[in-house]
Amino acid sequence: MAMGGGGSTYKSADGIWHAAIDIEPDRATGRRRRLTAQGKTKAVANARLRMKLDAYVRKGFTPNSPSPRLMDWLETWYHERAEANLRPNSRRSYENAIVRLNKIG
Repeated sequence: MAMGGGGSTYKSADGIWHAAIDIEPDRATGRRRRLTAQGKTKAVANARLRMKLDAYVRKGFTPNSPSPRLMDWLETWYHERAEANLRPNSRRSYENAIVRLNKIG
Protein backbone atom coordinates (compact mmCIF):
# COMPACT_ATOMS: atom_id res chain seq x y z
CA MET A 1 0.00 0.00 0.00
CA ALA A 2 2.96 2.33 0.65
CA MET A 3 1.05 5.25 2.17
CA GLY A 4 3.72 6.25 4.67
CA GLY A 5 3.93 3.10 6.75
CA GLY A 6 1.64 1.65 9.36
CA GLY A 7 -0.88 0.48 6.79
CA SER A 8 -2.25 -2.82 5.67
CA THR A 9 -4.54 -4.25 3.03
CA TYR A 10 -6.08 -7.69 3.38
CA LYS A 11 -8.96 -9.82 2.14
CA SER A 12 -11.33 -11.23 4.76
CA ALA A 13 -12.96 -14.65 4.61
CA ASP A 14 -16.17 -13.17 3.19
CA GLY A 15 -14.23 -11.79 0.18
CA ILE A 16 -14.23 -8.13 1.21
CA TRP A 17 -10.97 -6.18 0.96
CA HIS A 18 -10.01 -4.08 3.98
CA ALA A 19 -7.47 -1.24 3.95
CA ALA A 20 -6.18 0.50 7.07
CA ILE A 21 -3.54 3.03 7.99
CA ASP A 22 -2.24 4.32 11.31
CA ILE A 23 -2.69 8.01 11.99
CA GLU A 24 -1.20 10.00 14.86
CA PRO A 25 -2.17 8.83 18.34
CA ASP A 26 -4.97 10.53 20.24
CA ARG A 27 -3.37 13.51 21.98
CA ALA A 28 -5.49 13.18 25.10
CA THR A 29 -5.05 9.46 25.75
CA GLY A 30 -2.06 8.47 23.62
CA ARG A 31 -4.06 5.57 22.17
CA ARG A 32 -3.48 4.31 18.64
CA ARG A 33 -5.91 5.48 15.93
CA ARG A 34 -6.50 4.03 12.48
CA LEU A 35 -8.47 5.00 9.40
CA THR A 36 -10.12 2.04 7.68
CA ALA A 37 -12.04 1.42 4.47
CA GLN A 38 -13.41 -1.60 2.64
CA GLY A 39 -14.38 -2.52 -0.89
CA LYS A 40 -15.08 -5.37 -3.27
CA THR A 41 -11.61 -5.06 -4.78
CA LYS A 42 -8.22 -4.12 -3.37
CA ALA A 43 -8.09 -1.02 -5.56
CA VAL A 44 -11.51 0.18 -4.38
CA ALA A 45 -10.58 -0.32 -0.71
CA ASN A 46 -7.31 1.59 -1.17
CA ALA A 47 -9.03 4.39 -3.11
CA ARG A 48 -11.65 4.80 -0.38
CA LEU A 49 -8.93 4.89 2.26
CA ARG A 50 -7.04 7.57 0.32
CA MET A 51 -10.22 9.66 0.10
CA LYS A 52 -10.74 9.33 3.86
CA LEU A 53 -7.13 10.26 4.54
CA ASP A 54 -7.32 13.26 2.19
CA ALA A 55 -10.48 14.50 3.93
CA TYR A 56 -8.84 13.96 7.32
CA VAL A 57 -5.80 16.01 6.29
CA ARG A 58 -7.92 18.69 4.57
CA LYS A 59 -9.93 19.22 7.77
CA GLY A 60 -6.69 19.80 9.65
CA PHE A 61 -6.75 16.79 11.96
CA THR A 62 -3.11 15.89 11.41
CA PRO A 63 -0.24 17.82 13.00
CA ASN A 64 1.73 18.06 9.73
CA SER A 65 -1.17 19.26 7.64
CA PRO A 66 -1.71 22.89 6.72
CA SER A 67 -4.47 24.78 8.49
CA PRO A 68 -7.92 23.55 7.49
CA ARG A 69 -9.97 25.54 5.03
CA LEU A 70 -12.41 27.80 6.86
CA MET A 71 -15.48 26.10 5.40
CA ASP A 72 -14.26 22.62 6.32
CA TRP A 73 -13.55 23.76 9.85
CA LEU A 74 -16.89 25.57 10.18
CA GLU A 75 -18.86 22.57 8.93
CA THR A 76 -17.06 20.25 11.33
CA TRP A 77 -17.44 22.62 14.26
CA TYR A 78 -21.10 23.29 13.57
CA HIS A 79 -22.18 19.66 13.18
CA GLU A 80 -20.00 18.20 15.94
CA ARG A 81 -20.15 20.93 18.59
CA ALA A 82 -22.70 23.69 18.10
CA GLU A 83 -25.77 22.27 16.36
CA ALA A 84 -27.07 20.17 19.26
CA ASN A 85 -26.78 23.03 21.77
CA LEU A 86 -28.52 25.78 19.81
CA ARG A 87 -32.09 26.97 19.85
CA PRO A 88 -33.92 26.81 16.49
CA ASN A 89 -33.54 30.52 15.65
CA SER A 90 -29.86 30.51 16.60
CA ARG A 91 -29.33 27.36 14.52
CA ARG A 92 -30.88 29.07 11.48
CA SER A 93 -28.71 32.16 12.04
CA TYR A 94 -25.54 30.05 12.19
CA GLU A 95 -26.55 28.08 9.09
CA ASN A 96 -27.23 31.31 7.17
CA ALA A 97 -23.89 32.76 8.25
CA ILE A 98 -22.08 29.62 7.09
CA VAL A 99 -23.87 29.80 3.72
CA ARG A 100 -22.90 33.48 3.33
CA LEU A 101 -19.27 32.75 4.20
CA ASN A 102 -19.25 29.85 1.76
CA LYS A 103 -20.33 32.17 -1.06
CA ILE A 104 -17.46 34.56 -0.26
CA GLY A 105 -14.73 31.92 -0.13
